[in-house]
Amino acid sequence: VNRFGFNPNDIVRVTSNGPLLPTRDTILRVFREHLINQARPGDVVVFHYSGHGSRVADRNPLPDKSLIGTLVPADATQDSNVVNHITSRTLFLLMAAIQTENLTVILDSCYSGGGFRGNTIVRQAPIRADFNAKDLLASEAEYAYQQQLMTELELTFDQFQQRRAQGIAKGLTIGSASRSELAVDMAFNSLYAGAFTYFLTRYLWPLPVTPP
Repeated sequence: VNRFGFNPNDIVRVTSNGPLLPTRDTILRVFREHLINQARPGDVVVFHYSGHGSRVADRNPLPDKSLIGTLVPADATQDSNVVNHITSRTLFLLMAAIQTENLTVILDSCYSGGGFRGNTIVRQAPIRADFNAKDLLASEAEYAYQQQLMTELELTFDQFQQRRAQGIAKGLTIGSASRSELAVDMAFNSLYAGAFTYFLTRYLWPLPVTPP
């Protein structure tokens, strides 16, 4: 608002301590209602996810990419080896549906296992000890939602796979970690935050950095 001139009425926060909780349905609904349905060509759109990430097996993998990253909602569940996460396949289609090329997606999460590292916490969702990422599958509801988005975008499955292989759907994506790296939460004096989000925010103002 103060640095880049965004209208406060154009900003929607989905947070664990606010009226809009980051459940799977709420994240998808707000993305559609606020970004896909309202953005017009030429608008500037920013989507910032700061939270847990994980990985699951890709039902239709691209070459040498058998796992795909996920956003882990607050109401994440695991039924045997099936999770209700939002996969990067779905995020790709959601991004493609936005009607402007001026899109920036910021992802502060990780896609591999982890735990505590001194005064840091790895931003990976806990999974049952008897499973690892290659065992986990996205839910059928996730694939049904992807098919709905492909229909709306008039994309065949082959076209979808071709576009995935070319890279991100549109705009610019800034991530805190690669496909196999960790991202962390850290304590910065009295503030506890995702390290990537903290440093990015300080850089954009610019502001001095508080040592962790």
